[in-house]
Amino acid sequence: MTRLLHTLAVLAAGVWLGGMILVAIAAQSTFSVLNAEEKLAQPNAIAGRVMAPTFSKFDKVQLSCAVVLLIGTGCVTVLARRKGGPMLRFLMVGVATGFLVYSVQFLSPQILAMQDDVAGANSDAEIRAAFDEFHESAVFVSKVNLALVSLTLIGLAWSGPLRDTIASNNTTAAPDRATSTPPASN
Repeated sequence: MTRLLHTLAVLAAGVWLGGMILVAIAAQSTFSVLNAEEKLAQPNAIAGRVMAPTFSKFDKVQLSCAVVLLIGTGCVTVLARRKGGPMLRFLMVGVATGFLVYSVQFLSPQILAMQDDVAGANSDAEIRAAFDEFHESAVFVSKVNLALVSLTLIGLAWSGPLRDTIASNNTTAAPDRATSTPPASN
């Protein structure tokens, strides 16, 4: 059971981390390409409209990964004999999930609501400054989560699946190689 939980946690962390990297590359490419076009009046506004659905869909992927990762690392923490590493990974996942929920519930809706105001011909400096502040906060949260999920994935990979749990009796020991008979030679 712990091997399955560990595998699901590694998979969730890998998808979450890979998705964050992919979305960051896509956003940077989209903004760079549209800003290079000389004929576009507001390339950042257009790029924001292009990327908004991607961010929205990826939020659902991130939330799914966070739930699986919380359950997986939480159960492994409960089952582990040595609690230090599993507890640290569980705490990192908890903090990353908290930042994610804050971003999905507060920052993203604010950014989406302000996009039309910032893109409008009459956008003033105050609206632009407020938008930039929310955007900078969202980028900061993404960077923190990138670090936390990276460290979690490294910790999961380093530790491997738990072999010693409170409930195991270690009844499936590997055969002793010294006593096993070698294969017959021809």
